[in-house]
Amino acid sequence: MLENYNTLRQEKENEKQRQKEEKRLKGQQMAEHETLFGSKPSPCKSGMKAPRCSISTGVSNTRKFSVGGAMLQDLRQATLIQQSNKK
Repeated sequence: MLENYNTLRQEKENEKQRQKEEKRLKGQQMAEHETLFGSKPSPCKSGMKAPRCSISTGVSNTRKFSVGGAMLQDLRQATLIQQSNKK
């Protein structure tokens, strides 16, 4: 039973070492790739999409705030009615 425990512990330790080495190699490859091709641009700085992070604080803002959607919808309907009455 003790031998079985020691074997299992050694296997876990070997797996941990293997994963650590794999992570180190992956980081090294990424660093080499960045030196050759440059790093990937940040989505906030690319200008392609609406910015989701605050430039002044550098904090990501993923919350969606309500702007009174129901009130805006009522306002749109009222303007449509006014436009149709003018015609």
